[in-house]
Amino acid sequence: MMTRLALGLYRCLLAFYPAVFRHEFGLEMEAVLAQALEAQRGPAVARFCWRELRDWPGLVWRTHLAERSKMTTHTGSLQVQPVSTYPPIPAGTWREAWLAALSFLLIFWETAGWAILGAVRKPFNLTYASLGQLTGGILLAIIAIDLVVAVLGWRRGWPRWSLPYLGILLSLVIFLVLAGFGGGGLLIFITPLVFLFILLVVVLGWWWKVLRSLNARVRGDLMLLGLAYYCCLPVVFVLMMDETRYETSIELVLYAILALGVVAYIRSASPWLRAAVLPFAFVAASLVATFYRGWKFEGQQSWLVSDSFRLLTGLEALAIVPLLLIGILELWRYGSQRRLHAA
Repeated sequence: MMTRLALGLYRCLLAFYPAVFRHEFGLEMEAVLAQALEAQRGPAVARFCWRELRDWPGLVWRTHLAERSKMTTHTGSLQVQPVSTYPPIPAGTWREAWLAALSFLLIFWETAGWAILGAVRKPFNLTYASLGQLTGGILLAIIAIDLVVAVLGWRRGWPRWSLPYLGILLSLVIFLVLAGFGGGGLLIFITPLVFLFILLVVVLGWWWKVLRSLNARVRGDLMLLGLAYYCCLPVVFVLMMDETRYETSIELVLYAILALGVVAYIRSASPWLRAAVLPFAFVAASLVATFYRGWKFEGQQSWLVSDSFRLLTGLEALAIVPLLLIGILELWRYGSQRRLHAA
């Protein structure tokens, strides 16, 4: 198990080497490492990996410099390479953008269903128990739809419009698992757990054939990992607004902000805009949710200096870190390729 994990990590690290170098030596480097790992046992595997990989940042840097030096002619100019590992990603169509945005409308109906059923509870003599069962049925229907769309996305090679459905599906699964343990700390754990779960699903694609196409897509465009993670926010809002379930209008506003962020992301051909739009929409929706909750329960003035405000804004800051890191890393890869081919 340790050996397979070490090889999977090494394949991820190989993505940082220059494309030409990786195509020429990548498989050979993996084979050499696999042969060396076979001779190690138990804790020795971890120590061996540390010795082999601790110089990795310097090796990557020197390899990039060496590849640039090889391309330099006697006149000091650089020869343009015709093939790029990370070609510019074209803008998606309006159809793809709105297909992705519809995923937020689905999760909205979990809250809307509670409000509608609550409004007709007395005329139809519905108890709170039956009300919970009906809204639970709506939630299961949402999960089923997300699952169907995720399977369809898998069959079609994981186009970008399918990633929001996968992100919401995984977030709902995490939410239902955590809800089984009860407690009021769900909001603290859900975003880091969702990110780790989505990352685990992508990493499993190294070994599991079913997820291999997802792994390949994310390696080609790391921001797709951020797109799936971005879609954990609707589930977080369900938790934040638990005591204001009849306020469906504010949740529609929140999901509209997130949906517009996804539309702008898919419609953009610029990696710089794609890297910025998801964190921006993430923060905008989170701040609206935080201030609305405070205004509703504690009053705006007391809320701004309350422990709850500091807690929620701190959680927002932590939750956005993965999106920012993914965007920076993808921009660094894109910028490296651009400089290499434009020089």
